[in-house]
Amino acid sequence: MSQALILKNKHLVIGHELINDYFGEVSYVFVKWIKESNHLLVAPQTASVFYQVHKDAMQMLLKTKNLQGDKSIALYDFFYENNINENDNYDVEYHYLDKLKALKIKMI
Repeated sequence: MSQALILKNKHLVIGHELINDYFGEVSYVFVKWIKESNHLLVAPQTASVFYQVHKDAMQMLLKTKNLQGDKSIALYDFFYENNINENDNYDVEYHYLDKLKALKIKMI
């Protein structure tokens, strides 16, 4: 994968570099939609501080996408439940929130 993070066809694909740096070997992540600022928060299931702050976050499967170690999250139901515009593709910007152990992903 040439990009570190892609949101396409209601799947968030996370490049292996980001996986290695921030998610490790976890199989599940917490995903939270912040409507006011139009962004997603994604944290590994081991991020206890994240879960304490965002108890209503949805737990989702982090699936292996390829042999390089890229992984993906299917967001169909998440988009529906949070009334997110179901555009097939978004450009994204992201940065890591160290205190929450989460990626903050802005959908543009």
